[in-house]
Amino acid sequence: MRLAGRVRARGRPAEARRLAGLKERLQSLTPREREVFELVITGRQSKIIAADLNLSVMTVKVHRSHVMRKMGAKSLFDLARIANSLGMPAQD
Repeated sequence: MRLAGRVRARGRPAEARRLAGLKERLQSLTPREREVFELVITGRQSKIIAADLNLSVMTVKVHRSHVMRKMGAKSLFDLARIANSLGMPAQD
């Protein structure tokens, strides 16, 4: 039982470092990329985001691509998990 406690205690600093890295990545986003990020994780389609932000669909796709790269996400599911780790709401 004591060993399990030590393993959990060792995992906490690693999780704290991971979360700090995610926060740093989030800070690297431009204000527009952050806006697109917040709308993408709600499940909105690019054309809806484009209409909401008064942008072209292509511009939204470019911003979404930048967000994915900067946040280190390989899929929208990865991006949603990252957002969840950061405490960002995934639903409207």
